[in-house]
Amino acid sequence: MVKKKQPDLVRVNPRGWGLRKFRLGILSIVISLFFSQEAYAYLDPGSGSYILQLIIGIIVGVSFMIKTYWRKIINLFINLFSKQKKDKKNSD
Repeated sequence: MVKKKQPDLVRVNPRGWGLRKFRLGILSIVISLFFSQEAYAYLDPGSGSYILQLIIGIIVGVSFMIKTYWRKIINLFINLFSKQKKDKKNSD
Protein backbone atom coordinates (compact mmCIF):
# COMPACT_ATOMS: atom_id res chain seq x y z
CA MET A 1 0.00 0.00 0.00
CA VAL A 2 1.35 3.43 -0.97
CA LYS A 3 0.98 6.18 1.58
CA LYS A 4 -0.18 9.51 0.29
CA LYS A 5 1.85 12.46 1.38
CA GLN A 6 0.07 14.72 3.82
CA PRO A 7 -0.42 18.24 2.48
CA ASP A 8 1.77 20.80 4.20
CA LEU A 9 0.17 23.48 6.29
CA VAL A 10 0.17 26.98 4.93
CA ARG A 11 3.62 28.37 5.54
CA VAL A 12 4.25 31.97 6.35
CA ASN A 13 7.46 33.40 5.02
CA PRO A 14 9.41 34.49 8.12
CA ARG A 15 11.57 36.81 6.04
CA GLY A 16 8.53 38.80 4.99
CA TRP A 17 7.43 39.31 8.58
CA GLY A 18 10.90 40.39 9.62
CA LEU A 19 11.06 42.92 6.80
CA ARG A 20 7.62 44.27 7.72
CA LYS A 21 8.66 44.72 11.34
CA PHE A 22 11.88 46.43 10.25
CA ARG A 23 10.01 48.83 7.97
CA LEU A 24 7.47 49.55 10.69
CA GLY A 25 10.28 50.29 13.14
CA ILE A 26 12.02 52.66 10.72
CA LEU A 27 8.72 54.36 9.91
CA SER A 28 7.90 54.89 13.58
CA ILE A 29 11.38 56.34 14.24
CA VAL A 30 11.04 58.75 11.29
CA ILE A 31 7.57 59.83 12.38
CA SER A 32 8.69 60.39 15.96
CA LEU A 33 11.64 62.50 14.76
CA PHE A 34 9.49 64.73 12.55
CA PHE A 35 6.67 65.23 15.03
CA SER A 36 8.66 65.56 18.24
CA GLN A 37 8.27 68.53 20.55
CA GLU A 38 10.88 70.31 22.59
CA ALA A 39 11.65 68.65 25.88
CA TYR A 40 13.44 70.85 28.35
CA ALA A 41 15.44 68.05 29.90
CA TYR A 42 18.80 67.85 31.59
CA LEU A 43 21.45 65.42 30.37
CA ASP A 44 23.99 64.70 33.06
CA PRO A 45 27.47 63.24 32.38
CA GLY A 46 26.17 59.75 33.15
CA SER A 47 23.74 60.02 30.23
CA GLY A 48 26.54 60.97 27.87
CA SER A 49 28.58 58.00 29.06
CA TYR A 50 25.61 55.70 28.49
CA ILE A 51 25.09 57.05 24.96
CA LEU A 52 28.79 56.53 24.22
CA GLN A 53 28.57 52.93 25.49
CA LEU A 54 25.49 52.38 23.33
CA ILE A 55 27.25 53.64 20.19
CA ILE A 56 30.34 51.50 20.88
CA GLY A 57 28.12 48.47 21.49
CA ILE A 58 26.30 48.98 18.21
CA ILE A 59 29.59 49.29 16.30
CA VAL A 60 30.98 46.13 17.93
CA GLY A 61 27.74 44.23 17.29
CA VAL A 62 27.57 45.21 13.62
CA SER A 63 31.24 44.37 13.09
CA PHE A 64 30.75 40.95 14.73
CA MET A 65 27.71 40.29 12.55
CA ILE A 66 29.67 41.20 9.41
CA LYS A 67 32.56 38.99 10.54
CA THR A 68 30.18 36.09 11.18
CA TYR A 69 28.43 36.32 7.80
CA TRP A 70 31.39 37.58 5.73
CA ARG A 71 31.59 34.44 3.53
CA LYS A 72 27.86 34.57 2.77
CA ILE A 73 28.06 38.27 1.89
CA ILE A 74 31.02 37.71 -0.45
CA ASN A 75 29.35 34.70 -2.11
CA LEU A 76 26.17 36.74 -2.61
CA PHE A 77 28.04 39.43 -4.52
CA ILE A 78 30.08 36.90 -6.49
CA ASN A 79 26.94 35.05 -7.55
CA LEU A 80 25.13 38.28 -8.32
CA PHE A 81 27.85 39.63 -10.59
CA SER A 82 28.61 36.28 -12.22
CA LYS A 83 24.93 35.95 -13.21
CA GLN A 84 25.03 39.41 -14.78
CA LYS A 85 28.10 38.47 -16.81
CA LYS A 86 26.46 35.22 -17.95
CA ASP A 87 23.30 37.11 -18.95
CA LYS A 88 25.36 39.57 -21.01
CA LYS A 89 27.21 36.73 -22.76
CA ASN A 90 23.94 34.92 -23.51
CA SER A 91 22.31 38.04 -24.95
CA ASP A 92 25.24 38.71 -27.31
